Amino acid sequence: MAQDNKLYGISDNTEKELLTIEDVASFICEEGAHSDVSIYRTDGSLLLNTFGIFINKITDAEYRDKLLEVLIPMQRQIEDNMTSSDEGISMGGM
Repeated sequence: MAQDNKLYGISDNTEKELLTIEDVASFICEEGAHSDVSIYRTDGSLLLNTFGIFINKITDAEYRDKLLEVLIPMQRQIEDNMTSSDEGISMGGM
């Protein structure tokens, strides 16, 4: 990754400056719940894009490895929350 660690996240809802891997993972999880996400370097080149909260394409394998260490636990938490909220749905008289 270049010396300048600043990245830019873009979704259907917002554009945001991202400074850390944690920022990127949070952006993917928060915005990816509503739309696909793209993350760009300061030179305008694509770093990654997503399908929802999951990485679709990433151009830097070393960055991917570091990002997945942070992103996967966040994704699992989202999936766990979805599963636990589904369990609370009553079938009402069935």
